[in-house]
Amino acid sequence: MGDSVLGMTALFVLCGGLSALLESVSPERAPAPKWTRARLSDWLWWPFSAFVTGNLTRALAVGLVVEVAMATGLASTPIGALPALATVPWGIGRSPVLAQYFFALFAGDLVNYWNHRLRHTRWFWPFHAVHHSPTRLDWLSAARIHPVDDLVDNVGVGLLLAACGVPVPVWMATGPFLLFFDMFLHANLAIPRVPGRPLARLLATPALHRRHHAEDRPSANFAGVFPVWDLIFGTFDLPEVATAQFGAGEPLPDGLPGQLAFPFRRFIADAQEAPLRGV
Repeated sequence: MGDSVLGMTALFVLCGGLSALLESVSPERAPAPKWTRARLSDWLWWPFSAFVTGNLTRALAVGLVVEVAMATGLASTPIGALPALATVPWGIGRSPVLAQYFFALFAGDLVNYWNHRLRHTRWFWPFHAVHHSPTRLDWLSAARIHPVDDLVDNVGVGLLLAACGVPVPVWMATGPFLLFFDMFLHANLAIPRVPGRPLARLLATPALHRRHHAEDRPSANFAGVFPVWDLIFGTFDLPEVATAQFGAGEPLPDGLPGQLAFPFRRFIADAQEAPLRGV
């Protein structure tokens, strides 16, 4: 446990430090004020997301994978479930590790794309709204992820990759890259424009993700890593001008406890108002 906490802390410091350095070299707009309640919330979200939400998501994902392996007869005991899935004849688990790694990133991003669109629908939006609540976007705001939102996002990815025979250690090894890339996407970072801007069609960029975080909630740029999914499914939007306003389109509490409770309070309020609307 101690090694895990130390490793996560070191990973956060490394990724956060690199993201902050990039922002300082080429900021897209003036930095956010350092000492505000919103910034304090962001600093509290990081350990909460890493050590509470992250461990909960991993435990549930691995537990479901084990249950599926045993229910389908691929394994007779929990301890043998994960090795059994990694050696299924139809899977990629027998390929070189590097091929498994890139398959995990690419296939996982496809699942993430559809999960992300799901989280913008009526029933899941109150949870995802927490992530969209910052009105000043930078690397630090990337960690505002409600635990339910994270479960919907990542459990499906884990199930698909396990079904495809990707060993769990390989799936887990994508974590450091995805953590840094998520910080990079939210960074207050200006990338010089290139004619045709081919980079934005190969890898997601901060400009693309800032458009997704616009206060008017556009149905655009859902892919987390590879914009090809947005291009294929018609949700790609490369803005010509910088996105001006960010936010969830409604006020949310500033503090961590209030943001965790927000979706449930919203559902209770909607249920109480439903009889008045005749629903």
